[in-house]
Amino acid sequence: METNSSDVVLYTVTVPIQIIQLILGIAIIIVNSLVMIAYGMDRDIRSVPANVFIINLSISDFITGVDILTRLAWIRTSPMIHIFESTSCLVIGALHYGCLLTSVIMVILISWDRFVLLSNPFRYRLRTAQHNVKLAIFGWCLSLLYIAFVIFAYPAVYKAFYGLSVPKGICIETQLPHSFIAMSISVEFLIPLGIILFFNVGVVVKLARGTDAKLRKQREELRGESIIGLSDLSTIPHVDTPGNSNTLENGSRLNTEETHSSGDVTEPVQNGAERPQTARDVRLQKSIRREWNKVRRTARLLNFFVLVFIVCWLPFYVLLIVDLFSPVDEKRLTGSSLNLYFNSFVNPFLYAFMSRKFRRRFLLMSKCKRR
Repeated sequence: METNSSDVVLYTVTVPIQIIQLILGIAIIIVNSLVMIAYGMDRDIRSVPANVFIINLSISDFITGVDILTRLAWIRTSPMIHIFESTSCLVIGALHYGCLLTSVIMVILISWDRFVLLSNPFRYRLRTAQHNVKLAIFGWCLSLLYIAFVIFAYPAVYKAFYGLSVPKGICIETQLPHSFIAMSISVEFLIPLGIILFFNVGVVVKLARGTDAKLRKQREELRGESIIGLSDLSTIPHVDTPGNSNTLENGSRLNTEETHSSGDVTEPVQNGAERPQTARDVRLQKSIRREWNKVRRTARLLNFFVLVFIVCWLPFYVLLIVDLFSPVDEKRLTGSSLNLYFNSFVNPFLYAFMSRKFRRRFLLMSKCKRR
């Protein structure tokens, strides 16, 4: 930051970072525009209630792209106008905080939607898109309340912290009291991260328990069929044949020497031999591997989502914490803030582009086809 003769603080950014901001802002607008267009064109996409949160996430990220370009124009023109003598600071600051917080809220709602799907599938099927629309509107309202609180509470907090009124040229974009930094870290990062982790861990636990119950049922069914099969063998009549020392006597020897199968594990008989593995056993083993592979893939995917969120958000807030005790170079803060914006670029790939219906619509759009 620089200060001119009229004590107006100017927000300065180096030219390389301005170029990165320009490219990133345009890229964010393009990818999120594709998601919004696909949602508007495809009825199948709109019929999925969870996609309500995805489209609202794309809208908030699209506004983030606009926010980046607005800030770039603000930076380029700031030496020529007294930006803090107008409403520019409040408007741009409100846009900044609103976009980021709304994006985080929509990610939380997407994680919650997955958790509800596995917790109560029957109740989830009864939900319609209108239910999720109400939740999305509630998320936007929370963001607006947070924006209003930040804008109107900032002067009072600044006066309480520094012991004087907000001087000319000071704004939430250029100087934050420590209490505001702590609130920003908690509301925008720590609390959302904890909620997202809770829902993602819950999804993996629910999926693992459901898979285990399904496989246990398959084992019990197979065990029941094996027992029935052995009881049928016990009804074979006694037939004496010359030289046959292992004649079945009403099936008693068979029942005392063999044990039945218990699921996918082949149990040995008493004489040391093993029951031959049947085709049903092989299918069950393949089913077990397939089901648990799904659980592992889901866990890795959700861990990747959380990792991306942490990588994009953590550096900026770490620097804010460091700045509480030792001033951090403005270039580092500006560079770390690019990570926050990069999250708005990757969100469509993490949530929309992984949907089969969205991918099908993107493919049709690339071929200039509606159907």
